[in-house]
Amino acid sequence: MIFLCVVTVHICFKWTYALVPYINVRRCPYRSFYDASGSEGNCRACKICSKGYQTREPCSANFDTVCEACSPGTYNDVIGGTCMACSACVSGEYVRNRCKPHKDTKCRRCPRHTFSLNGNFSVCRQCKRCNKHEKQLLPCKRKHDRVCGGCKKGYFRFFGGGCLRCSKCLNKNSAVVRECANQKQNEPDQVCWPVAINNET
Repeated sequence: MIFLCVVTVHICFKWTYALVPYINVRRCPYRSFYDASGSEGNCRACKICSKGYQTREPCSANFDTVCEACSPGTYNDVIGGTCMACSACVSGEYVRNRCKPHKDTKCRRCPRHTFSLNGNFSVCRQCKRCNKHEKQLLPCKRKHDRVCGGCKKGYFRFFGGGCLRCSKCLNKNSAVVRECANQKQNEPDQVCWPVAINNET
């Protein structure tokens, strides 16, 4: 034990040798700290946290910088920087590279004829095509798919499949298609099944 006595006030302070290595006996330059780990203490430059890490405890007179890794969902791409929230791709984009501790998310716009609704995927979806003679209600855009509607004027839906042309009624036994008959623009006798189908039946 080391006893330090101040006689004038009759107060004694007791110190242990364990505290001696942590006493900064040398004034170190800016951005450096006193390293007492060796037989002779030395001033050492403070560590700067690398990419993917941030400072948890800053460098002080007697201790070096303490770094910590960026938590999931955050990144730091600057030496000595701070971890930030990863960017999120939006609709009309796809994820080119996922976010990593040292690099932010990289997004790219969907190519032509493709789309994405939320930007969470690594590829964009192919826009669907409307069937022949089918109406297009909404064109294909990067942020949404193409929307198809009913058959164009003069055509009708064939059992939920493609669109067939409303044909001329050849005789009174020709099968009338209700969808064709409801199209007021059609000629009165242009409301029957196509001739080829009539012949087959």
